[in-house]
Amino acid sequence: PNPFNVEINVELSDKEGGMKIQLFDAKGAVVKDLRASTVAPESSSFKIFTADLPPGVYLLRAIGPDAHHINTQKLVKY
Repeated sequence: PNPFNVEINVELSDKEGGMKIQLFDAKGAVVKDLRASTVAPESSSFKIFTADLPPGVYLLRAIGPDAHHINTQKLVKY
């Protein structure tokens, strides 16, 4: 959901595994960095817990294992 509060629900199709998920703050600093070991290849959804982050605007970036498939989403925490 967007806006979000204490967690972000992410749905993706990562059939091969190796997806890299990063959450950036408005200044461009990486505040969460999830690797393939965190997300099982057969999973289509997972949660990122954000209770430790202040309210603000964040960017979620998903990068495929070959670094060619990149998706970015703007999110707002209240």
